[in-house]
Amino acid sequence: NALARGEGIPAAIGVETPEQRKTRLAAESKVKAVAVIDVEAVNVGDVHELRLGYVSNPDGYPAILPAIRRLIVTTTSEGPLKIGDFFLDDCSGLTSLDLSPLGNVKTIESGFLSYCSGLTSLDLSPLRNVTTIGTSFLLYCSELTSLDLSPLGNVKKIGSGFLSYCIGLTSLDLRGLQNVTRIRHDFLAACRGLTSLDLSPLRNVTTIGNNFLYGCSRLTSLDLIPLGNVTTIGSSFLDYCTVLTTIKGFGHWEKITSIGNKFLTNTDRVSIAPDFDGAPVPNLGTLRLGGEAAVAEIKRIVAAVQAVQGSHASTGRAGAPEGSSGK
Repeated sequence: NALARGEGIPAAIGVETPEQRKTRLAAESKVKAVAVIDVEAVNVGDVHELRLGYVSNPDGYPAILPAIRRLIVTTTSEGPLKIGDFFLDDCSGLTSLDLSPLGNVKTIESGFLSYCSGLTSLDLSPLRNVTTIGTSFLLYCSELTSLDLSPLGNVKKIGSGFLSYCIGLTSLDLRGLQNVTRIRHDFLAACRGLTSLDLSPLRNVTTIGNNFLYGCSRLTSLDLIPLGNVTTIGSSFLDYCTVLTTIKGFGHWEKITSIGNKFLTNTDRVSIAPDFDGAPVPNLGTLRLGGEAAVAEIKRIVAAVQAVQGSHASTGRAGAPEGSSGK
């Protein structure tokens, strides 16, 4: 249906569409027409910080360069250690990009490849030394269909809008985010091509911002057990996950203390599965709107699940799946 295709789902608050953004920038910056630019090579030499996303027009305002068709970055020595804000922001003509000269980069600031809506593939392997990623890392890279984050194993901090509105993604490997403890707003908002998602790499996360999986309208099931260390969740956690039918894992959320509103709203098909055979499940109606009532309900279920596990342990019966202790 239309909602499953992502049609009619309101945009996440604060996230501009590409069209809205271009209109705003044109008004603010008085950007003049820019001819098609084909950059054969940019030699960054022995610099420690690289900024390529903008040039200046005659009025001194930044002019975005969506007309870049090909970009080859070369370095003569160690290469840049830091990528500044809006590196290739809005280079919507790029279809591929070789990141291999960026192997020594440790910090990526905001808007790295945001609104690069023509990219169809991206190999992140050269970014193995990155420890910090700013906001809007790949925001609106809408033609990417698969992405492997496993090279990002040294990353400890990521900003908001990490992969927001990557609407073409059908395959996403979150390995590489195992050292991240805080997920900020709009992590995977409106990634409506995803039908499944393994959250196992997020076991160390303690805080999740607003719109975690907002508008992921093709997700059908979700195992939340890996989020057992989370204490705080913002609003619209799974809002508008319209074809989500099964979720489980609440019995492992013993550390949760705060849940925002619209926790499970606009998920009319969803039901809650037990974490293991015979485990109790929370009341769905109590969870939907979030807030203190949802926290209390999850706490009740955690206690009940642990009681069942204790009973099974004392009688020698199998309770939780192997490797799952409920903690």
